[in-house]
Amino acid sequence: MTVQNRKASTVFRSQTREEILPLDNDWKKDLQTHRPIDLLPERTADALSLWLRSHPGVLVISRDRSTEFARGASNGAPEAIQVADRFHVLQNLREACERALKRIHAELIEQRTVLRGAQAAQYKRRRSQTEIAASKVARLRRQARYEEVVVLYKQGVSILGIANQLRMSRSTVRNFVYAGAFPERANVLRTKSLLDPYVPYLEKRLEQGCRNANQLWKELVTQGFTGGYKPVNHWLAPRREKPGRKHSWREKDLPGLTEEEEAGTTSLQLATTDDDTALPPLALEAPRHLVWLLLKDPGSLDQEQQRSLAFIRQHPGVETLYDLTRSFVKLMKERDFEAFDLWLTKGERCGLPDMESFTQGLQKDYEAVKTSLLLPYSNGPVEGQINRLKFVKRSMYGRGSFQLLQSRFLEAA
Repeated sequence: MTVQNRKASTVFRSQTREEILPLDNDWKKDLQTHRPIDLLPERTADALSLWLRSHPGVLVISRDRSTEFARGASNGAPEAIQVADRFHVLQNLREACERALKRIHAELIEQRTVLRGAQAAQYKRRRSQTEIAASKVARLRRQARYEEVVVLYKQGVSILGIANQLRMSRSTVRNFVYAGAFPERANVLRTKSLLDPYVPYLEKRLEQGCRNANQLWKELVTQGFTGGYKPVNHWLAPRREKPGRKHSWREKDLPGLTEEEEAGTTSLQLATTDDDTALPPLALEAPRHLVWLLLKDPGSLDQEQQRSLAFIRQHPGVETLYDLTRSFVKLMKERDFEAFDLWLTKGERCGLPDMESFTQGLQKDYEAVKTSLLLPYSNGPVEGQINRLKFVKRSMYGRGSFQLLQSRFLEAA
C-alpha cells in the first residue's frame, strides 16, 4: 500500500497466497499484476489492519518505514513477512547524514576560512555599503530567530508548536533545532557557463589592454560563441579595476563594519598557486548538497567534488560519518545479510547523535529491514501509480467526493 495523501490510500488485490502486497506512503498494489484494487479513506494503522483482516492470504508485505503501516500490517496480517523498501531505507540514511552535516557545517566553514587565510583574490568585486548593511541586518535578524527557536525548544515546546507560534515552516524550525550552532548561509557555487571555453582568450585580450565588453563579445562571436553580450560584460566588470564608491556620507559612517566589510569585496577567482590543489574548496555548499559527496560512488565525483570531499573529511566527525555511510550503502547494494548486524553495532557507538538515532530506528524495524536484504521485493512498481493518483486527485480538486476519486482511479487501472 502506498498512501498518496493523508486522506486516501490504495489497495491492490491479493487473490492467492503467492501474491505480494507492497505498502508505501499511500496505496496498496499487487506486485504481480501491477494494478490497484482498492482505495482506503485514510492512512492509519486501523484502516490498514481492517482491510488486511477482511482479505486474508497475504504472505509478504513490502512497505516504507512508516510506523503506522508497520503496526497496521502486524495487527492485520501477523503471519505475513514484512519487507522494508530499500529505497526508503537509503532515503532515511541520507536524511540522517544531512542532519549530521548541519551540526558540523559551521565548523567546516570556519576551518575553510582559516586555511584560506590571507589568500588574496586575483579579482574582486566591490559591493556598496548599502548591500553590506542590508546583508548584515538580514543575518542579525535570522540569528535572533534562531536563538528564539532554541530557547523555546529547550523549554519543551515541540517543533510543530514552535512553527505555529513563530509562524515559521516546520522544516526551518527543525533545521535550527538540529544545527547545534547558528547555521550560516552557505555559499552558492558557480555553475558552468557557455563562456568557460573562451575565458583563456578573454584573459589574453585583457592583458593586451582591451576593456571594451562589446568588442570582446564580437570577437567571441566570430570564434563560435553563441551567448549574448551580458555574460561577457558580467565577466569583465570586476576586472576593469574600477574602485567602488560609497554612495553617501551615511554609508561611509555605518557602525560595526569590519575592514573586510568596509572594503566590500567578494572573491571571484583565487590566484593560482603551485599547491592550489592542496587548498580547501573556494566555497562550501549547503549540507543538502554536501551529503551527496558521502553517498555517491567516489569514482563518479569530478575533481572539484573530490576536493570538497577531501576537505570535509578532515573533520573527524565527517570522517566517521563517511565510513558509516559508504559501508551501509555497500551492504544495501550487495545485499550483504551478515554485514548488517556488524554495521548496527558500529553505528550505535559512533558518537554522532543523528546516526545513532538512525541506527535505533533500524533496530526497531530490524526484521523488515534485514529481510529486505534477502527478498527481492520493493515498492518500485508503485511510483508511476502514485503520479497517476496525484493527477486524478488534482484534476477534480474541490469538485468530487472520495467515492468519485476511488471510482475514477480504480476503473482507469
